[in-house]
Amino acid sequence: MNKFIAALFENELDFSLISAPCVLFYLLIALMMVFLIRVLGPHSISNYRLESNYDDSTGASNVAYRIMAPVVWCYFFLFVGAATFSVLGVEFSFDVRWMPTALYWLEIFFLKIATRSFGVPLWAFALEAIASVLVAIYFDWAVIAQLPESGPLAVDQSNIGFQVVLALFFALVEIVMAAAIRRKYRIGYVIPFNISYNQMRYYKLLVPAEKRLYEYKRRFGGQLPKRFSEDILLRAIFYSIMCIEDENRPHSVRILENFLARMGVAKSTGIMQQKASHPLTDEESVELAIPYIENMWDRYLRKFAKSIEENHPKVRFAFTSTGYCYDYSAVASALSSNFSLLYGDYCGTRSLQANYVFNEVRRFEERENYNFIQRKVFSTGSVFPEESNYIPNSILCWADSNTIQVVSPASPTFQIVNHENGTSDELLAVINLLRAREFLITSVSFGPVGFQRIQIAGGKADNLPSLGDGWSIECL
Repeated sequence: MNKFIAALFENELDFSLISAPCVLFYLLIALMMVFLIRVLGPHSISNYRLESNYDDSTGASNVAYRIMAPVVWCYFFLFVGAATFSVLGVEFSFDVRWMPTALYWLEIFFLKIATRSFGVPLWAFALEAIASVLVAIYFDWAVIAQLPESGPLAVDQSNIGFQVVLALFFALVEIVMAAAIRRKYRIGYVIPFNISYNQMRYYKLLVPAEKRLYEYKRRFGGQLPKRFSEDILLRAIFYSIMCIEDENRPHSVRILENFLARMGVAKSTGIMQQKASHPLTDEESVELAIPYIENMWDRYLRKFAKSIEENHPKVRFAFTSTGYCYDYSAVASALSSNFSLLYGDYCGTRSLQANYVFNEVRRFEERENYNFIQRKVFSTGSVFPEESNYIPNSILCWADSNTIQVVSPASPTFQIVNHENGTSDELLAVINLLRAREFLITSVSFGPVGFQRIQIAGGKADNLPSLGDGWSIECL
């Protein structure tokens, strides 16, 4: 064993033998490998991913390719380089021949940091890199170094040691896949019905990550405004985004990311991956993320309130100037199927499949309430600040995408209509004039081309004040 270790260090780990030109040549090989492995991957494996999904039908092939491809290309370019220098009559010594493989993984690491494409845990990436480098070292020591003496017999598959290494390699592929999938779905609690067979294989091995969510609440719950405690879905959205961002940038990666941010390489830092002029702590990134996520939620509720989902005999979303109310089951059902699209407002792409994360966090929040599900959610917040001023001190809803009305209004007796291009300021001025005369306004419509209509209950049209040009009275 001592002789083996001594021979290994002498042949494979003696870095003093490497010259500066050799290091530059190895760096060039590594750069070419980054391009070629990414480009040729889809041609080698269907559904190839450099930032992989481990649980699809080609998960094992993806892992094997990412481990072996750098080794193959490393020695291919070394062979081409050696042949070229030989033809040109240039003496060039290739020492520590596995180094381009190690440099390739180092370059990939920094590329992932810079492009925010760390879709797998750092330790899973490290396992693949270490496995790839170890295969390169073994291949160089057991095969390449033996070629001058043994010739083609150096790759004889009857060699027991070679077969053992192959067996260990495929075992390591399975270990990387299983470990990475377990981490990917670690917040899973209930097995969903729409997961693939490969997901189902590993789902039963997963441990519920309630501990992780409790840790988030312990660390950051005190920073959340009152609205987050009132609105269960807003709270679930916040912790879902935190789960995803923390998964993409684990604590160990964020430490390195803060270091790179000081050099101007990384732009977003902290657990919530917010941008700032300086590296952010986790708490600072949460402070910046809170208003951003609130604005996302406001936009989502505005879309929901005016959508076909909401055009239902029963009012599912109502609002005032200071608060709002929604039907929990209706909004939760919609959000469960399109959270990925909402998350796109945060991460910049709507193609990521993040619905399962939200659904698991939402179930966690429901369990925190002993599964006593709220029928209606009431929360502070001005979702429609401008529209709520048209009929103040009233609970409003959307009759259609252009009309707000009082919830359970009295039957209107007449309406005034402006068919000209009226502005919102002119509309508000007329509303204030009607309120001053104590007319009961039941609904206000305002179209995109300037059409405006105000319906009034009670009172007589003869008592209307002068409303200006463009307005006409219509009895109902």
